[in-house]
Amino acid sequence: MTSRATAFCAAAVLALSPLATAQSARTTCRDGSKIVLDVEYENYYSPIFTYHLSDAKSVSAARVEVWDRPQRLYAKQVPVQEEGQIEWRKEPAKTPWELLLAVHDPDELRQPVHVLVGGMRDKGGGPPPLLLPSQFFILEEGGGSAALTIQGEQFSPAIYFVLLEQEASGTWIAREDLPGVLTDLQHVQVQIPSSYLSRPTVLKLESMPPGFISPGSEENPTPRSVTVHVTSKNRPTLTGIEPASIPADSVAQGLTLRLFGSGFTPDSRAVDAFTENAHTTKTLFVSPNELQVKVQPTYLLVNSDTTIAPIIQFRVTNGDELHVSDAQEFHILPTAARPVRSRPTSSINSVSPYPVELMDSGSPAFLELSVYGDNFQEDQFVYASTDEQGAKLKTEYISPHELRAFLPRGLWQIHHYSFRLVTQTPTGACAAEVSEDRH
Repeated sequence: MTSRATAFCAAAVLALSPLATAQSARTTCRDGSKIVLDVEYENYYSPIFTYHLSDAKSVSAARVEVWDRPQRLYAKQVPVQEEGQIEWRKEPAKTPWELLLAVHDPDELRQPVHVLVGGMRDKGGGPPPLLLPSQFFILEEGGGSAALTIQGEQFSPAIYFVLLEQEASGTWIAREDLPGVLTDLQHVQVQIPSSYLSRPTVLKLESMPPGFISPGSEENPTPRSVTVHVTSKNRPTLTGIEPASIPADSVAQGLTLRLFGSGFTPDSRAVDAFTENAHTTKTLFVSPNELQVKVQPTYLLVNSDTTIAPIIQFRVTNGDELHVSDAQEFHILPTAARPVRSRPTSSINSVSPYPVELMDSGSPAFLELSVYGDNFQEDQFVYASTDEQGAKLKTEYISPHELRAFLPRGLWQIHHYSFRLVTQTPTGACAAEVSEDRH
């Protein structure tokens, strides 16, 4: 974790941590005697109970109880005396502050994408979401403002980005904060102002709360930042690749691709996702309208052995990040010997209800959730996790675009503790109760 992310998470924890407090309750019993219970916190989860009995001789028994209604968590008989003290050291369940959902395959071999459906981040707090690595966009100078759709996980409705710009020296300077608009639980749209598209430049977008980074400050982008290349109008144009695809069985020999377009120069290079490895591709300039690219078999074998049919996106750059073409796709097609072995990736786009509010002791034992998305399979299940615990949910398959899941109350519940001093007197039971005023 970067120092910036660490600092932000620490701030979120401090915002959640309550200050030490003391509370007191007193009761006059039916026989006229008085009992008092004082609760003081040495730290958040170690309450110290001090009890007072005005007429200890009239009390036959006394106990201290801890409740998270409707459940009694603790009961301890205490000495019958005018004043006594005990400490409860068992840590109770905490109220969780975020709820994530993910769709899991039965073998759980593939890493699922988690979506945020409830908690403090739906109000703008908590750590920033996780952006899909290596996302980049190509815009041409001179255009109007541009709306970019960014993919990631753990998005909330309140999301902002800080816009960084690369200066000639190579340093990155924070320019301004930009709001994002949630389009579904895995995608957010952000608008790039037209002023940044007036000239060739390179921009970065980092997910951060507004005001967290001061405009004009020098920053180091994280690996998950989104790159925006504002290219020159003199950039090359890539119109086609020949061949556009090959069967996976034939990749062992490597291949030579012909790239067609315009504006190519002897400095032109074919790149895959803005990276070029000398062991992967070698570009040969043929003419301003054609390049030849030799792709090594080791690179193709790695790509063709993935669990989906590989798609390689080639672009042409004329020596720098400001003269880059749009992409053309090259496909490695599955065969009987190298089939597509995995199912399509499942994604959660929305959930109802949303956001999922914390339940309490009066809520049903299970909350029914409708989970909407794509590529759901009958043998998959929904997994729910909080900052405290996680659980596999009972899941019903409705269609490739809908699942029904049942969230247990105990996983996503407000815990509101109360503490009782209970005495037995000749006139019956008497109780003094302190209700915790914090979650």
